Amino acid sequence: MSARTPASATDAGVDAAAPPSLPRSNQNQNQNQKAPSLSDVLAAAPSRADAFLGHLVRCMQTRAGAETVLLFACYVSRLTGSVLEGVGAAAIRHSARRLVSLAFKLPPATTVVMSSAAAAPQPALAALALRVGGRFKALAAMISETRTMGRLWGLLGLYFAAKRLVLKSSSRAAASKHGEAQAEGDSSEALFDTLVAHAQVASLVVYQASENVAFLSSKKVLPCAPATQARLSLLSVRAWGLYVAMEGARLLVERSRRMTSGLAAKDAEWAAAWNKSFYRNLAWAPLTVHWGSTTGGFLPDIVISLLAMYPSSGAMVDLWRSTA
Repeated sequence: MSARTPASATDAGVDAAAPPSLPRSNQNQNQNQKAPSLSDVLAAAPSRADAFLGHLVRCMQTRAGAETVLLFACYVSRLTGSVLEGVGAAAIRHSARRLVSLAFKLPPATTVVMSSAAAAPQPALAALALRVGGRFKALAAMISETRTMGRLWGLLGLYFAAKRLVLKSSSRAAASKHGEAQAEGDSSEALFDTLVAHAQVASLVVYQASENVAFLSSKKVLPCAPATQARLSLLSVRAWGLYVAMEGARLLVERSRRMTSGLAAKDAEWAAAWNKSFYRNLAWAPLTVHWGSTTGGFLPDIVISLLAMYPSSGAMVDLWRSTA
């Protein structure tokens, strides 16, 4: 969108050499202001760090907030590790190809000394990148296990979600018996919403129960064999994938209803919220297929990290703003 200038810069009191939104008085003030010195920045650092830590604590005061922070930290660490490992491996491959090409250019009787000083720094830095990347991935794995432990209580929340659905369905059925009839279109929409909600809760129950049993068995709390743990883990991911698919379908149906009624174009706030929910949900879809595959998956690790970073960073931004 191009910026529009006032019809008369003189009448508006705006310097023609400055941007239209910057009055002359503000421009003069900005010119008189000095950039903060290094000592000022260092003096303000403790208070800024204190404010940041206080904000982070507010983010983690609820179970959902702590899960969001851990999710973000997990995939930031994983993405950092993937990038470092990729850069390190690429540097080592490039160094090896360069040495091989140089060796082929030498006469047949030439003796090659592999410990040349010119080639040493690059592999050393590449090896460092690989080591640091591995440590970031180890951190991501530890955070992932912490998140799994935190989800052990997820079945309690699902119990109350299922209870609310049952009570809502019962009250709706009682209302219909007492003559509070709905229009045919509204009743079919309500039936669809109810069925999808029940199916989503059921899929999440299967997901959470399977994950709990598999995780507790891996820690020797439950007696399931490793093969059973693997099957339960696969079932857990596939149940989550089913939930993601149903959520995508539900959002598309919701958008279709709004478009048909003409409300979508009038409600910009709803449209922004819908786009946010749909595209974040869409980012998880290929990951559920990857993790739910019996062949070990098909996505490289850096793609997994990038896909997961989109919904996790978006959730972190929302949480940070809501706790400001």
